[in-house]
Amino acid sequence: MQKPNEFWRVLVFNQCEARLRHLAHTGHSFHLVHPQQNPQQTWRSTFWPLPDNVVEVDWATAAGGVRGGEYDFALCQTLEDLIAALQWGLPRLFAPLGMLGSEAGVSPAVCQAALGQLRPVLEDAFGAFSL
Repeated sequence: MQKPNEFWRVLVFNQCEARLRHLAHTGHSFHLVHPQQNPQQTWRSTFWPLPDNVVEVDWATAAGGVRGGEYDFALCQTLEDLIAALQWGLPRLFAPLGMLGSEAGVSPAVCQAALGQLRPVLEDAFGAFSL
């Protein structure tokens, strides 16, 4: 494993360990916090060992790190992640785990209405796709 690149200090929510394992190969420093909807979720080391440049932190530590300027941005993979990062005032990179509106049975009109409501949340976020 390569040494962490201290240039980017990323707060990331533990949504998909397979994805985070690959992102760790970038060499950036990742501080991994459990998602709000699953506060007991930790890195499942039975699948993959925790990479050297990934550190697990709890919500209180993450919030203190935000206040102390320890993170350059938050990597958000869900809408809940985006809202948390927005509330903390962190710059946000939104790279969703799936396509918005890809849920079965959601009509295009419902998707468009939801996207309209999301625009304020996505304002000033760096996007992996455009709305």
